[in-house]
Amino acid sequence: LLQGFMSSSKFEIPFQLIDSISVDGPYASTVKLNSGITLKLEVSQDVTYRNSGILVQSAGADPKYLKWKEVKTIDFQ
Repeated sequence: LLQGFMSSSKFEIPFQLIDSISVDGPYASTVKLNSGITLKLEVSQDVTYRNSGILVQSAGADPKYLKWKEVKTIDFQ
């Protein structure tokens, strides 16, 4: 689940519903859902600078660790 807040609403979104995540600087990320809905999420460790990073696994390649500050966009398609 990807967690974040928009205004005072908390979102917990299963990754299979996410099309992409775009980092909007240290305090927020824009999450585009497969349905076309776009959410700008804040506060949570999942979508801000408090996220340590992600592990990227591509077919046939070794996993690669990226620090969150190196991430611009994650496409799940």
